[in-house]
Amino acid sequence: MGVRKRRDRLVVFRLTQEEYRRLQRESSRNGARSLSDYTRARLLQPDREAAMSKRIEERLARFDERLDEVHAVLRHVARLVKKISET
Repeated sequence: MGVRKRRDRLVVFRLTQEEYRRLQRESSRNGARSLSDYTRARLLQPDREAAMSKRIEERLARFDERLDEVHAVLRHVARLVKKISET
């Protein structure tokens, strides 16, 4: 087991009842020793912002792909409509 550093700082913030319940559920689901340990781990995990940015970039890339697919379908529909209207 690693060396534990003394924790001598306190952070206080308020939650709604639902936010608190959600935090409790997530803490239990992830096997945390305590709500404090879970919250600390979630807030201080390394490269949290980088991981979040990567997920956003991946979602945007998928969105772009889907948008390209929709655009291709619309072009096809427009060609069909034009063809029908010319006859």
